Amino acid sequence: MNRRNFFELGVFGVLLSFVFFWRKLTFLNTTLLYSRSQKLLYNKNKIVAFFDDFIIVNKDGEPKVFNAHCTHLGCSINKMENGVLVCPCHGSHFNLEGEPIKGPAYKSLEQVDTELSADEKYIQITT
Repeated sequence: MNRRNFFELGVFGVLLSFVFFWRKLTFLNTTLLYSRSQKLLYNKNKIVAFFDDFIIVNKDGEPKVFNAHCTHLGCSINKMENGVLVCPCHGSHFNLEGEPIKGPAYKSLEQVDTELSADEKYIQITT
């Protein structure tokens, strides 16, 4: 093995380990983000309620909770215009079912498992 091949192999090894550790760190961060239990205030008279990491959509009296991070690049969706959820970063639009209707996002918002309290004042996020 000459010096050039040794150097190329070393650079490849460093890049490979960087990618490996980067994926581990980002996976750990998202696991910590979604592994916590959270109780959200639920108002059955509001159609859409925005929280830091979640969006509650109350359509036909059945609340659905979606992850508030856009499936394009993860920006936090925090506004609704003309009955459509709008990502402020790149303009992706989602209907109230979490499905994309205008890009650049092409994947649906992740729906989160929830449990409604007996008095219907809180929604417990079960992750």
